[in-house]
Amino acid sequence: MTDSLPSKRIAYTDVPEVKNFDASFVYGFFTPDERTNDSGVTSAEFIKTRSAGKFDNVFIDTINFRRFTPRFVRFSWSPTVDENRLKKVANPNISSINIKSNFQKIHNEQTFTTDDFTNTYLQDSGAGEKIDFFVRRALDEIRHRQSNEEESPLDVLRFLQENTGKQVSEQFLTDTFLNLSKNGHTFLDKQGFEKIANTVIEEITKVRVRTQINNKVIGSILKTTQENTINIFDTDAEDLLKSADQIQEQAISHKNSSILDGRDYDFEVLEFIDYHIIDPNSFEPVVQVIGYIIDKHEILENGGTLSHEPIIVENPLANSAVDLRVRYGTTYVYTVRSIAYVQLQAEDTETNSVIALGFLISSKPTNNVLVNTEETIPPPPPADFKADWCYTKNAARLFWNFPVNPQRDIKKFQIFRRSSILEPFQLIKEFNFDNSQILSQERETPDPQNVIKMASPQTYYIDYEFTKNSKFIYAICAIDAHGFTSGYSTQFEISFNRFKNKIEKRLISLSGAPKAYPNAFLQEDTFVDTIKDSGHQKVKIYFNPEYLSVTDAKHNDLRLLKFDENSEYRLQMINVDLQQQQIVKINLQDKRTGDKKPK
Repeated sequence: MTDSLPSKRIAYTDVPEVKNFDASFVYGFFTPDERTNDSGVTSAEFIKTRSAGKFDNVFIDTINFRRFTPRFVRFSWSPTVDENRLKKVANPNISSINIKSNFQKIHNEQTFTTDDFTNTYLQDSGAGEKIDFFVRRALDEIRHRQSNEEESPLDVLRFLQENTGKQVSEQFLTDTFLNLSKNGHTFLDKQGFEKIANTVIEEITKVRVRTQINNKVIGSILKTTQENTINIFDTDAEDLLKSADQIQEQAISHKNSSILDGRDYDFEVLEFIDYHIIDPNSFEPVVQVIGYIIDKHEILENGGTLSHEPIIVENPLANSAVDLRVRYGTTYVYTVRSIAYVQLQAEDTETNSVIALGFLISSKPTNNVLVNTEETIPPPPPADFKADWCYTKNAARLFWNFPVNPQRDIKKFQIFRRSSILEPFQLIKEFNFDNSQILSQERETPDPQNVIKMASPQTYYIDYEFTKNSKFIYAICAIDAHGFTSGYSTQFEISFNRFKNKIEKRLISLSGAPKAYPNAFLQEDTFVDTIKDSGHQKVKIYFNPEYLSVTDAKHNDLRLLKFDENSEYRLQMINVDLQQQQIVKINLQDKRTGDKKPK
């Protein structure tokens, strides 16, 4: 009888993973060095003394925190332990163990696996674009074939059989094609399909796959991801290929199945926190989560990544934290791991005594969370806009104030003028007092002759082209440090009253009108409320909108037209001679099928 070689050791560890991890950028207020400074030292002194684990949601939302913190990334997650359970298993000796001072001694779950395998993590955040491309190409092909009226169902079935692999039988395709509804298939129109497809694609980008690959074949396996053009992990695998080839070559050249290595059979912890002699009959193993580590990486402009100092949370019950060390205008990638203190029975090979050995293990990291440190909130329009006559300059003088702007990032004022509401506004002057160390990309390119650069803001303007015979409509706009513009301020029509020897103004529009639509908030009726008619006994109603549906960026229907049974439109008809009225109820029905367009 032949004896087999002893099996190699297998160690399995599973520390509870953090769930519902989320990170978001919060922009507090502008600082000139926001694109270069990630020191985090601009916050108040009492904030610096707090550990990351004490940044709970209540404290983050206080005025004392926000007034001294220009920007930060906010984290939230579900703790791996609850307070009641922690009280039952808490060991008083563990409370003194600090993650930060023992950071270099932390093991991960794969530390105790055999050296014959390598752990890899794959997550392709760009998978959505690739899948979206191929799905839409497939849809275009299907629509093209459906538009061929001469194509019979048999032709479609033949097309499916020709383009399906041999491992799928023709009988299966025939049965499936003839019994689609019986097999649980549902037909969707274009909008329904795209809504589901976008949701699925978004979820795919969040998938993070952990694999253990034998070192002798790791390079060969990862190379196969490059052969498949629609593989969703090809980008991540490409980064691992170079090191994978080296690992494979080394494993093949050094491993010999005829030689037994003691390291393959002994379980050894090289880095530990503490130990003490125990009675093995009364010893109980200890596993207790003591905190979290948030790993941080920055995506550089050249596509590379830069590792930053991790954020350590020394509190197992914490569910939030902040990262103060962030620059504006960049992208950070965050993951979080829970850290557990483990105490197991072991043997001291020097004294041959039984001991309790304590060490730290981290869980698997969560999926990557990308955070773009940019704010997209435009400033409000300038406030308190008014005008008077400057008797010393013999010209009109315009005044305004800074609006309430918590971001404190207004860096430009623009003065606009037009002759009437039938004309567009013309930029007559821009005050640029942007003191950013690195300027944001310009979103507007005014004539340089109309731009005045200044060290500090100015909130008045004298229009020397305005005479006592002039009549103009004026408005002011604000632009922030990131190039976003406000709407127009209150619009006034300004003229000079010679009899009263002073400026007169008439309100044209309330503030907030978009630059592209200065007449959006005119102080007069924009649409006719009633239609007058006489001498007719019948009326025909035509429904001819420019668009039947309007969708947002994620292809969700905004439902501007109501097609459901409970929605209706009403036409009120009034006979002014007889003082009688009748209301006609109108319901819309969506009779579109698939991609057919109503005529």
